[in-house]
Amino acid sequence: MSKTQTTQSRTILFADGEALLRQVYEADARRAGFQVVVAGDGTEAWRQFARVKPDAVVTDLDLPGELSGAELVSRLRGTPLGAVIPIVVVSPGAKSIRGLADAVIAHDVDDYLDKPVHGERLFWRLRELIEGRPIGLVGSDGAVATGALRPVVLDRASDFLQGSLASTDVATLFFSFFATGRSGKLCVMNGRDVVQIWFQRGFPVFAESNQAGTDFGAWLTSRGVITPGDLELARAEWETADRSLGVMLLARGALGARAMHREMAENVDALILSLFGWSEGNFYLEYSQQPAAFERPDAVPLVRTPTQYVLTGIRDRYGEARCRQTLEQAEG
Repeated sequence: MSKTQTTQSRTILFADGEALLRQVYEADARRAGFQVVVAGDGTEAWRQFARVKPDAVVTDLDLPGELSGAELVSRLRGTPLGAVIPIVVVSPGAKSIRGLADAVIAHDVDDYLDKPVHGERLFWRLRELIEGRPIGLVGSDGAVATGALRPVVLDRASDFLQGSLASTDVATLFFSFFATGRSGKLCVMNGRDVVQIWFQRGFPVFAESNQAGTDFGAWLTSRGVITPGDLELARAEWETADRSLGVMLLARGALGARAMHREMAENVDALILSLFGWSEGNFYLEYSQQPAAFERPDAVPLVRTPTQYVLTGIRDRYGEARCRQTLEQAEG
């Protein structure tokens, strides 16, 4: 089946308050082989969604009328169809959103593009979100030979996988969430050491480990952000209260809000990158199309994209021998 034949049956719902932009979306989308439905406000978009049951939704966060774009996304995600289809936000920018990771965490969307957006880029991304990201080696003709590599099971019907790092490397496990746009959790164990990473629609949003010196309190004291005395008092109170350690430190005045979010993000970043150094141990991972099943109240927006984590992790932690071994296993 050709790409055009595949996309002809796909319907995209576009919601935007600018009439001219709706016309541009509609014309460009039809040329790209999609069926198109447009809406000028959130209420109309909600009605159109129920009527046509689209394969993807593209919306501005700032829609006119009673139902804003953010409220529309929230309402869509509360439906069985809206929970699993791609939703892309195309918006002129918001102070609360500094990039894609912020948008994923704050609004539970699959992608975020700043206006004005190039049509070709938008429709390429929509195809990828709807039909899946090709995984494999790129040949001389530019085509992806999907059978050339054997990554972690990327079949969307699978929701659980376990095994050893001797047969599956960390980078493949990590990237499998992004490749399928799934939420879930990756847990890697080596003896008594455990590292867990939570993902939301393919993006890592939190990590924790039981290794000594990696918990948030130890991280803060090792960097001189708080004193050991502050940590001891906060931990004593934390054990009897239903609040996170960071919140306890905030309440005691030992830590500012901006510093807490910055340090939490850097702590999670360090934990994720450390996992790429693991070449022994076992793992299990759980996938889900329902992000709410793996939501973390302390999720943090990270600076790196999933691709950057994989490239940095391999470059800094794998070493030449391990890279060769990984390639030999993939090609074998």
